[in-house]
Amino acid sequence: MNMNLRKLIAEKRKEKGLTQEELAERACVTIRTIQRLENGENTPRSHTLKAVVDAL
Repeated sequence: MNMNLRKLIAEKRKEKGLTQEELAERACVTIRTIQRLENGENTPRSHTLKAVVDAL
């Protein structure tokens, strides 16, 4: 995943004062999914990325 995108997700989450757990809950994904997104461990599916962005 693009480094800028993963940094942006982490920055926006922190700006909103959300934990990874809270973002995961809002996006209806697992905490591990958020961790993987922020660490660039995988390329997210479009629906997962949309859910996370919408939750932010």
